[in-house]
Amino acid sequence: MNLHCVDGEDELFCDLIEYHSRTRLHSLDMDNYPLQKQVKQQTSYIDPMIIWYCNRGLYVRSLESTSGFVCLCPIYYYGDRCQYQRKRITTIFHIELTGSFNRNFPTMKFIVLLIRENEKRIILSHEQFLYSPLEYCSPKYIIHLAYPINDPLSLYSNDSIEVLMFTSSIVEHHSTWIFKIPFHFLPVQRIVKRLFISNIDTFDNSIERIINKKNSSSCSLDSFYIGYDINLNRDICVCPLNRIGSRCLIPFNPCTNSSCNYHGECYPNDERAHPHSQFRCICELEWSGNQCENKKFRFHVSFTDSKLISSSSIALIHLIIPLTYREDLYLTSFYRFHEEILNLTFLFEYTFDSFDSPGLISFIQLFKDLNHVSYYLLNIIKQVDESLNEMNAIVDQKSRCRSINELLDKTILSQPYLRRVKYYQQICLKKNLIEKFPCFYDEQLMCLCDKTNHAYCFNLNSTYSGCPWNKCSERGICIKDKELCPTYSFCLCNSCSYGSVCQFSTEGYILSLDAIIGSHIKPMITNLYYQTTTIQITFIIIIILFIIGIILNILSIGTFNNRTTQEVGSAFYLVTSAFLGLLIIILLMVKIILLLYDKQNNISCSLIEFSFKWFLTSCEWLNSCVAIERCSALLYKTKFSRLKSKYISKCLIPSIIILVGLISLPEIFFRQMIIDEEDKRNWCVFTLNNNNRPKVFKSYVASNLFLFFVPIIINFVSSFIILREVFELKRRMQLNANRNTNQADPWRTRLIFIKKQIMKHKHILLGPLLLAILSFPRILFLFIFVCKKLDRRPFLSLFAYLISFVPSMTILFLFILPSTVYRAALRSLIKRILCNRILN
Repeated sequence: MNLHCVDGEDELFCDLIEYHSRTRLHSLDMDNYPLQKQVKQQTSYIDPMIIWYCNRGLYVRSLESTSGFVCLCPIYYYGDRCQYQRKRITTIFHIELTGSFNRNFPTMKFIVLLIRENEKRIILSHEQFLYSPLEYCSPKYIIHLAYPINDPLSLYSNDSIEVLMFTSSIVEHHSTWIFKIPFHFLPVQRIVKRLFISNIDTFDNSIERIINKKNSSSCSLDSFYIGYDINLNRDICVCPLNRIGSRCLIPFNPCTNSSCNYHGECYPNDERAHPHSQFRCICELEWSGNQCENKKFRFHVSFTDSKLISSSSIALIHLIIPLTYREDLYLTSFYRFHEEILNLTFLFEYTFDSFDSPGLISFIQLFKDLNHVSYYLLNIIKQVDESLNEMNAIVDQKSRCRSINELLDKTILSQPYLRRVKYYQQICLKKNLIEKFPCFYDEQLMCLCDKTNHAYCFNLNSTYSGCPWNKCSERGICIKDKELCPTYSFCLCNSCSYGSVCQFSTEGYILSLDAIIGSHIKPMITNLYYQTTTIQITFIIIIILFIIGIILNILSIGTFNNRTTQEVGSAFYLVTSAFLGLLIIILLMVKIILLLYDKQNNISCSLIEFSFKWFLTSCEWLNSCVAIERCSALLYKTKFSRLKSKYISKCLIPSIIILVGLISLPEIFFRQMIIDEEDKRNWCVFTLNNNNRPKVFKSYVASNLFLFFVPIIINFVSSFIILREVFELKRRMQLNANRNTNQADPWRTRLIFIKKQIMKHKHILLGPLLLAILSFPRILFLFIFVCKKLDRRPFLSLFAYLISFVPSMTILFLFILPSTVYRAALRSLIKRILCNRILN
């Protein structure tokens, strides 16, 4: 083969080359040196027949075989020479986590079954494998499931693949996936599936499952018996990590005391793995590495003012590390605020190398909600020392990065993006003329001003990777830290939602005890002494309200059981309201106990919240009926019929209770438990929002406002009518006073007369007037707390929540004590109770 050009063009100007050409040694026409005999090499001869004789199998000599050899076939071939293929299914499983619970479930064991369900359920074949979330990133497992060799029913049977997942430390069934086999006539099929693992059991209860939880006689006591494999003719036992073998009887523990360098927990791995890979380490929070040998980089952030985080829900810290020989590295960590903490610590799995990573830029990003975010520059380091494993930074108002919306006028902002970017240099040039700021940003770039007041812009990687599906209760977006191999995920909530999965909503004028104190409860701690101060104070307040409410409502019910108090319809309204108030205060105590001990379920969640709204609103409407009746009595005077008022009350009471109950029904249908994977708790939340069902939600909000404001308006109007009647009497008195010229002090006489009239009608005026006054703080807080995070100021939110229970407890003060008849009945009741106590 000629490699030279025809006219020698490739050798032109070779004399100008300054380095010497290297001559290649092709062959040597010389004798060996030194002279010696060649060492005779032994060669082995392999019979070609051995290579192809067993096809895909392994040729093995055997003295027991008449032919002198046997063929060891793989699972999907059979025959004396592995010449036949078995019908089989190749499954490829891609496993992906949807939550951040891998520390609680360090290793999962998967059992893949080939199931036939005709007259009875038969396991044709099975395989198993281990999955360690912290060790393997988005792994793919290839599993071969072979049919029995002589299987005439394979073309007509109803076969499926069933995947069972168990926690392997203590064998417990966690999830189940079932996949139908589409084409039974194909001898070989390949099925590819992605398995999403969450804390919620993925098994559908509508599918009939047959898992024998009793161990068979062949499996060990600490194993899990699944069924009988007809292909292998033995039972299928799921072993814990410390046991191996077909019957889980062989102990297996490759861990030692120093396997994880005393900074983590060691767990056995698959016994089929390499001896050095038969164990794995789950490291402590501050350590990383295969054997927990590396300490994580710690970044401490301090806030100078609590106002910076008073409305923030999530803090993201970004480390931008410019690398010399690779693309710049972006590291992100986050913290979700439960309360106003001024000192935070973020951990990163990274070791600095001064040769490859010369510098460091860090920012912190504070999210109020999905649409409101602010950036703060933490530090800029030109040269990073290799020994750097800890760093401190301070966040104050001076370090806030400005948005371009604050720095450029509307004319420039309205221009296309590429034209707008050209003006960024002017921002730095005019930096000294306006308020000083360390950086500025837009929707894509973060910009710094260097020493020469020129803009240095780079991508902040502000577009985040979404989760496989949204876990944020349809009130936000789910974000994971990395596109590939994510280690955690979190929710960025809408403006009126908060919580780890955006489970709490403050839109729709809804206050909930879960939303107010839920984030302050320490999970898994039932002793009140070890709970937070907020929970302790809340529990004490509710205990006091419970005792007072029980006493007051029982006395009110006993008062109206006297026939002397049942002359008009008001008594029936008030006794019903007192009975509902008694139920309310009991349910409030039950609610705080269930919340503290984390014993809520869907039934208790929906029923208690529904009862709160139903009974509280019914009490308010019944109390307003009392105000209407008393106004009627004052207006109609002698024409007012007591018998008619009793008849009307007996008709109105069930009608009001039924109507309010029907309007409150959304509390039953849309109240349910939400699993919080991060806080490891279940929350009772209202799932209806403006995003999923806007028309239903708007109707619900309108009904809330209707139920709330109508009784308030009735109480205000009733108070006004009563006062008008009193002042009408004052006007008449003034006319009489003008005729009587002998009065020495007419103004004093008027005041005395007004006071007498008010005292005379105080039993009519006091109830609706005080109820109207009590509604003022409720109205104020109701509109203040719209789209506010209730858990950030728990005591103020708790006051607004508990004040709604006050009207149901104050019947004795508002209606009984001001009335002469009711007060006499109350005294009689108390005397009767005391006498019975003394006699007993």
